Amino acid sequence: MKKTKYPKIKVLQLITLSETGGAQNVVLDIIRALDNNMFEIHLACRPGGQLINKLNTEFPEVKIHSIRGLNRPINPLQDMLAFYRLFKLFRREKYRIVHCHSSKAGVLGRAAAFLAGVPTVFFTVHGWSFYSASNFLIRYFYEILERILAAITDKLIFVSVNDYIVGKNKKIFHDNIKGVVIHNGVDTKKFKCCSQERASEVVEIITVGRLSVQKDPLSWLDIVEETLSAVNTPVRFTWVGDGPLRKEIEKEIEKRGLIKHIRLLGCRKDIPDLLSKADIFLLTSKWEGFPLVLLEAMAGGLPVVSYNVGGISECILDGVNGYLHDQGDAKRMVHSLSRLINNIELRHRLGNKGRELAVTKFDISHFKLSYKQLYYDSISSADFLAVR
Repeated sequence: MKKTKYPKIKVLQLITLSETGGAQNVVLDIIRALDNNMFEIHLACRPGGQLINKLNTEFPEVKIHSIRGLNRPINPLQDMLAFYRLFKLFRREKYRIVHCHSSKAGVLGRAAAFLAGVPTVFFTVHGWSFYSASNFLIRYFYEILERILAAITDKLIFVSVNDYIVGKNKKIFHDNIKGVVIHNGVDTKKFKCCSQERASEVVEIITVGRLSVQKDPLSWLDIVEETLSAVNTPVRFTWVGDGPLRKEIEKEIEKRGLIKHIRLLGCRKDIPDLLSKADIFLLTSKWEGFPLVLLEAMAGGLPVVSYNVGGISECILDGVNGYLHDQGDAKRMVHSLSRLINNIELRHRLGNKGRELAVTKFDISHFKLSYKQLYYDSISSADFLAVR
């Protein structure tokens, strides 16, 4: 008897932008985790970008849906058009699961999925939308909006325990079953712990991230300037990544006479190699969820100096694999950097501990297993048996 061929379970990953970033890497890792014999995976996002390029290369079978009007800034007309296009897409494709990422896609996507009758809706919180709110009224509005949307979301996935606790305390969700924490993960085998073998007399301090308000490159520049004044050892600072503040930062570097001490490398694909040639990782973010880049720095054996925001303390243990300071306390950041610059043995000890933590707690294998279980648990036994 000829075996009946059952259709795969249709899943959509929805994210606002297809840029280079942590949330986009999470989407890519989820796609890598899911069994393509069971799931038919689609992606919807704003047209163009690095995530689309990576998928076209690595997973050409993933169907891409470009959603015009899906942008990060609030624009009522464009947002309504994007919402309508998402609603039509959901009705046409009849997805079994719609998984939303990032704030704008999380708002429009969950509302459209609810109205379109999508059976299961996930939302991964890569840091709450109200973290970036400029004043109390906007922050409160976002909190109310998140509560409403949580009611029509089947599962809230948090990249950090911190975001889970914040959501619970603000009564965004009440049911413990609705929320689950899945830490981001990295393929630790791609990173080499090579800093101990470096012979360079110049201490390399690296930062990876977008040149944006969130990452606070102006604060980074202040710390660079003060650190250079505090130490006698030759030091070079490198920022890997691009963004809307690049021109402003370039002008500031020239204005402060720091050109010979700083490299702005833009977007790069060789992050593991760049980390292997560095000695210290520096992060100056104003807010975060659970930054992948810190896990990459740990996997590369680098001690980390960072502001203690979001879920960072869940991977960086103060005094164990790096140093954490209150957001905005540049003086303490400079002190910790100076301490590491002047003590190579301390750098190696903290870096080795970070590598150990990355391998044992944050390897990509843990992430993949958790997401596989989440997806399997969300589908019915009839769905599961049909595609086996």
